[in-house]
Amino acid sequence: MIMRAITIFSIILILISYSSFLGAQQISVLDYNPAIKKQLVEKNSFKASPEFPPFPENNLFFDDFSYYRKTVHPNPGLWADRYAFINQTFADSCISIGVATLDAIDQFGNIYAVNDYPTPSDTLTSRTIDLTGQANGIFFSFFVQGGGKGGAPKEKDSLIVEFFNNETEVWQMVWYSGGYKSNTFQQVIIPIEEAFFSDSFMFRFRNYTSLVLREAPGDYEGSLGNTGLWHIDYVQVRVAPDSNAVKEINDVAITSQLMPAFENYCSLPYNHFEVASSYKRSLYPLSVRTYFPSRSIDIKVSRNYESYNIYKGISELQDEARDIQNNQPPFVQWDYFDNFVFLPNYYYYSNQLYGHYQSKAYIVSADVPQYRWNDTIVREEVFRDYYAHDDGTAEYGFGMPGEGGYGARLAVMFNLYTFNFSDTLTAIDIHFPHSRNNAHKNVGFTPCVWTTDGNNPGDLLYPSGDAADWPVYYPDTTLGIGSFMRIPISDSLLVNDTIFVGLVQYSNDFLNIGYDVNNDSKARIRTNKGAGWFTPANSIPAGSLMIRPVFGHKVYTSIKENLVPAYNGLSVFPNPARENIYIMPDNFDGRPENYRLELCNVLGRVLLRSNQLPENLDISFLGSGIYVVRVVHSPTNTVYVQKFLKAL
Repeated sequence: MIMRAITIFSIILILISYSSFLGAQQISVLDYNPAIKKQLVEKNSFKASPEFPPFPENNLFFDDFSYYRKTVHPNPGLWADRYAFINQTFADSCISIGVATLDAIDQFGNIYAVNDYPTPSDTLTSRTIDLTGQANGIFFSFFVQGGGKGGAPKEKDSLIVEFFNNETEVWQMVWYSGGYKSNTFQQVIIPIEEAFFSDSFMFRFRNYTSLVLREAPGDYEGSLGNTGLWHIDYVQVRVAPDSNAVKEINDVAITSQLMPAFENYCSLPYNHFEVASSYKRSLYPLSVRTYFPSRSIDIKVSRNYESYNIYKGISELQDEARDIQNNQPPFVQWDYFDNFVFLPNYYYYSNQLYGHYQSKAYIVSADVPQYRWNDTIVREEVFRDYYAHDDGTAEYGFGMPGEGGYGARLAVMFNLYTFNFSDTLTAIDIHFPHSRNNAHKNVGFTPCVWTTDGNNPGDLLYPSGDAADWPVYYPDTTLGIGSFMRIPISDSLLVNDTIFVGLVQYSNDFLNIGYDVNNDSKARIRTNKGAGWFTPANSIPAGSLMIRPVFGHKVYTSIKENLVPAYNGLSVFPNPARENIYIMPDNFDGRPENYRLELCNVLGRVLLRSNQLPENLDISFLGSGIYVVRVVHSPTNTVYVQKFLKAL
């Protein structure tokens, strides 16, 4: 059986690679922006005349991009164009949650050009600002970071700031920076000269990027992608006596996203939710920054949480405010770790088809007047039929190209929350970001499922039979933005333990698999090019592979007949059992030594063997779940099989 596989986003380049005799893993930056592509499909932009929060005191213009909820385009009430990418994922150590990113991708999510020289790329242009009647003492200010979590600008790339001169009707450059990479922001303060004072003052950011084919791995155009990222935050036009006063920002702001409810997963099957709820994140980080650099006062900060069941349309928790800092000094970035029993208090309802929840955290500070609009952060979580380490958006593509790529194996560990039941693994979801010119559409692969052997994959559960008969798939370029390729598991495996899910590839070329750098499960990834299983090297950034196991339905007291041999006459009692079970075949010949016994889990792994039939069998060492007893009568080779449930 041969099926075409997927390809979803346009993918990027900038290659960070790890090579050794064990095999090379690489990540490559995407050559388009999936978030922009998705929003264009969903038409989820700001309205033509949107409202925006009031400016802070003494500000004639302000945007810190913190109140943008579901749009990736600049607010048209403040900005005259749509080229910059508004996001909460690509920058490091934000001034407040949300930035505007200028890169090599246009407003439609595509690369501008492939040139050997810096090419004009994104522009972020303000609406007109009335500066008439203002005395000297107006400053333009912003914070900037090169690269962050994305592809950094090269030295020959640049970011410039220009002011529009109404008298000459010419854009005049007032600030310039060559490319660099950083994980911190620096503030830039530019006095606005009187020559620019008018009723229609404008400013703009512009960046220049270069994508050079010879810098791609193997001069391979399919590896070219988005790079040259500049992150802009906290943009102000402010009246102030001097530049030092511009540094005094009266603000306490949340600076990072809320974390997933579960320690290891961004999502999991909703019918596993009740058991999984006992394994929610124990401590919850809330990142906050204060800016009062020249003040000597300390401030008090409190926090509050809310959770909302979107599926049912009801609030499930409104937690009382709690003090998290009574004396927070100025100009400090700090993290508060909260006891997670308070957030989010998601409840499981057996009559819901899936779970859809929203959690909200906000801070309240006293004593100092400040900008309030960046003190709230919201997260939505959806629980359907799959486990996911990733958040659904790829920042990079992952692959194992080069010598030994043909036959290379890739696996991701999943610990299942199935302690008192089993569930049917019905499919595997894989996200393949699109490559330039569909360069990777002919890389074949077979999806695989393994048991666990310690911390590495063990026995191959799927596919079975001769490797020559295994199904082969190829990335499919026809799926929509953000889509995952759902590959059916024809054998319908019943599992209730840790498994590894992945693939075998049939090419030395690069097979793009989505890689999410905002959620770290790299320690759960294994690769094998013939020299054993290994975790990706440190040169690959922390992140999660976008591979997901999909489940069908729970099984509490029985196993589907096509998953184990036919049940012959074997009595196992009591069933369910906690400490011991008694085993009796039909037509027992009275001689226990004529029987061999095997105790197996539902994956078929043998947990215990006996060369004779025991009078009773101690099962107290087993975890709760379904197990199989297999008894063979040696003189006749008659096989008896029965299942039982180990209770808590």
